[in-house]
Amino acid sequence: THFLAINKRTLTYNDEPFRLYKEAIILWEKGEQLQSIALQKAAVTAFDKQHRIYGPNSLFPSIRLHYNELNLHDERLAYYTEKLAYYQKYGPVENTADCYHAFGGYYLFKADYNLAIGNYLKAASIFKTYNADSYANAHCVVGWTYYRWGNYDRSKYYLESGLALSQKTGNYSNVQLCYMFLGLIARQNKQYSESMRLIDTTLTFIEMPRDIDVYTLLLA
Repeated sequence: THFLAINKRTLTYNDEPFRLYKEAIILWEKGEQLQSIALQKAAVTAFDKQHRIYGPNSLFPSIRLHYNELNLHDERLAYYTEKLAYYQKYGPVENTADCYHAFGGYYLFKADYNLAIGNYLKAASIFKTYNADSYANAHCVVGWTYYRWGNYDRSKYYLESGLALSQKTGNYSNVQLCYMFLGLIARQNKQYSESMRLIDTTLTFIEMPRDIDVYTLLLA
């Protein structure tokens, strides 16, 4: 509290984005989803004035998940296209990673797997420079997308990569996801004992800390 007071007096702290986001979450829980998204976008605009980088669980990437829940994929594409142009012009350039990830999810829902993977990998190349957890997450999602596409060799490659990276960051939801889909690939390859071993391994992580829920991750 003491340091917050000092920050406010010296104008180095601005709580407007967080106040707006808190109000947006209340609206979402009340069932006023469109109003909530509008307020979340206002919070992003206020946050952008501070020229700061978003984290993996912050308000900017969460907007895409809310658009997903409402099945508003074209609206999501339009919003993140607008934000990509903004960050390319004004920065921080790191925030373009979440835009590319959002594009990947858009094309995934359209079943255009080639464009989905291309955008996920573009996001991954940026995440790699500043956010190890999001970089690992991108590899997991690429692996899952290849699985959806039916390319099990490429899926296995990225899932194993995402698994190793996620173990380093301690993101057990990603670890669980990778083991689950590696098990499904083994089953596709008629490696039934290996499939059971891998899928059973997911149970090891159920009670561990979950910083990103598996089902949220699958929403891309």
